[in-house]
Amino acid sequence: MTEPYEVLRSVSDKKFHLIVREGGLATLPNDVRNRGPWQVIGRGEVTRLRPVYRLALAQDGYCLEYTELATFKPEA
Repeated sequence: MTEPYEVLRSVSDKKFHLIVREGGLATLPNDVRNRGPWQVIGRGEVTRLRPVYRLALAQDGYCLEYTELATFKPEA
């Protein structure tokens, strides 16, 4: 089994989407957490993410995207 991730969307600005390892919201920088409150809108396995998102998770521990929900596709 691979590592799980969560996709969250900001309730205050619905264009902000966050990809983080499952349960990792509390470890994020304050400026990222404060863009919430956050609502989980999806889950999956890290190995299924697009390469750019996997790289961001590996380097930063999260990936923050500002886009419409209809165009946000985290998995390859």
